[in-house]
Amino acid sequence: MSDESGRFEVSVRTFPDPAGRSQISVEGGTEPVWSPDGRRLYYRAGNALLAVTVALDAAFRVLARDTVFADLSGYLGTRGTAPAAYDVHPDGERFVFLAREGDTADGDAMLTVVVNWFEELRERMGEASAAAPIR
Repeated sequence: MSDESGRFEVSVRTFPDPAGRSQISVEGGTEPVWSPDGRRLYYRAGNALLAVTVALDAAFRVLARDTVFADLSGYLGTRGTAPAAYDVHPDGERFVFLAREGDTADGDAMLTVVVNWFEELRERMGEASAAAPIR
């Protein structure tokens, strides 16, 4: 992702020599994330999530552009070069997004992380099953 043109765009560079470059986004793009199989590159364009299917043979090329989600206004987006506020599930078919819950005084979003949630669930389920009669 680069803002060399005056707005953020998503592109892919060749490796190991980064001289080759292919433009991925059209009219701006941020938060690029590769699919687990490496055949699609997702990115945000405004409030939409787009997917670009690419050919990974000797000549890198864009095969298709599709809109995955047209309106992500209820979900967080990042500014500038921050990491993406979403990710692709290993199956390549599902996504996880950071949801916008409300604004804080300074305009930053808050993130709540729950650790050991499975242990807490087991404890609560154990308490619930002990309290409930079996019929």
